[in-house]
Amino acid sequence: MVSCTFAQPGGGHEGRQHHGMQHGQHEMDFKKLNLTDAQQQQMKTLNEDFHRQLQELNSKENITVKEQRDQRDALVKAHKAKIDGIFTAEQKQQLAQMKAENAKKREEMAVERLAKMKAELNLTDAQVATIKSNQQTTHSKIEAILKDENLDRESKEQQLTALRQEMKTNLDKVLTPEQKAKMDAERKVRQEKMKSFKGHRMHNEDVK
Repeated sequence: MVSCTFAQPGGGHEGRQHHGMQHGQHEMDFKKLNLTDAQQQQMKTLNEDFHRQLQELNSKENITVKEQRDQRDALVKAHKAKIDGIFTAEQKQQLAQMKAENAKKREEMAVERLAKMKAELNLTDAQVATIKSNQQTTHSKIEAILKDENLDRESKEQQLTALRQEMKTNLDKVLTPEQKAKMDAERKVRQEKMKSFKGHRMHNEDVK
């Protein structure tokens, strides 16, 4: 099965995480479409052409950073349109249905995370309601930024970075000093566990 890759703009942890999830989900969704051999070959050819064009663009030395960024965004947009053109009407309908299902799963995961936060920090119902409202507003803003074709990659990165800071500020306003201190302490524990896990994995790879 041929997988399709898209070079997508991102910025900040929230933006990168969001895009990373979307990118992986795209590949899984395409594998469920039962593409014909001809469609797989078309997709393979388009991907190869796309990556060749990106390499040629990256090798250009006589253009500005903005020109390179704008040309890259144009290549990504054109590539996505060509990939969409491969699918039948039925396959496009399947993709739309899977997109809706994936969105529902993300919402369920957000509910679970908020429930866990409530238990860990002993949040009140009023705090939970405020945090949930802020999260929904943030998600809408992220979607709007990512879908805005009038914004170049740098502008999207800047807006997503500012949005991430806005999220942190809004959360700090909701939490009490004690809750914030506990959340920061738990975050440090998770970070240390992640560092330990990565170090252990790298050690195992070196041994191999």
